[in-house]
Amino acid sequence: MGAILCSKLCLPKKMTASKEHVAPSDMIEAAYQDASSDTAGNADAVDRPLTYLPLANGTKEFRLITLLAGEGNDLLKCLLHHADIGANPLPQYETISYYWGDANKRNTIIVNGVKVSVPASAASALRCMRLPDSGRVVWLDAVCINQMDIGERSQQVTMMGD
Repeated sequence: MGAILCSKLCLPKKMTASKEHVAPSDMIEAAYQDASSDTAGNADAVDRPLTYLPLANGTKEFRLITLLAGEGNDLLKCLLHHADIGANPLPQYETISYYWGDANKRNTIIVNGVKVSVPASAASALRCMRLPDSGRVVWLDAVCINQMDIGERSQQVTMMGD
């Protein structure tokens, strides 16, 4: 057993990504509208595997998610996008650290309109980090790293020391 390492009392101040490192503004705006819609929910999401676009070779590229605004038990909705740690200015984001826990305990979140199963502890950490009135750019390994691609996982873990 472990604990989720996030707390409303100890969160860093809200950070936002520069325009070069976020999804296109029209995509974010549409997602915000969907997230605030009373009819938005699991039924609106596609039930298929999330497609990960490959990370650019020879760069320090990685993925971030913009956690869309919401409260309490509202459905967790995110936008997945690429960033480059070698870019100037550096992308601004927060890292979520949590305990994976029991792999059989899962929750569904929505990423780019696709239902994604994540460890229940990851979903709890996202709920803890979510803001009620604006998006928040975060890195969460369960979503930002393609867990099915062993080569990518190795490459991304190596980059964590940078």
